[in-house]
Amino acid sequence: MIVWARAPSRPRSRARRRCAGAVGLLLLVMRPLEAAAGRIANAAMPHVQDTDEYRTVRKREVYRAAVERALQDGEVSEKERDVLAALAQELGLGPKGALDVERDARGARPVGPAKAA
Repeated sequence: MIVWARAPSRPRSRARRRCAGAVGLLLLVMRPLEAAAGRIANAAMPHVQDTDEYRTVRKREVYRAAVERALQDGEVSEKERDVLAALAQELGLGPKGALDVERDARGARPVGPAKAA
């Protein structure tokens, strides 16, 4: 029988715990918000079909709104970068798709150079 030794864990800094908590909260709240938005959209536009293309556009719009919010002060902090990376992963955008949306958002608002996600 093999027993794997567990590496000692490093204590997390307060900022890291807050960031992890914010990401966790964002991911926890995302599903109910998405469901509520779907119900409202269905009531407002009952004849719109839910296609893959529509979902892709909506995911990009959600990510762009988050990027624009992060850019309000002119730069993306490390904490905001972590939240954006988690959101991009949750939405299934992939690094290239997320970077395309970020570049598009930055084009609408001139700020410093884009950081890779």
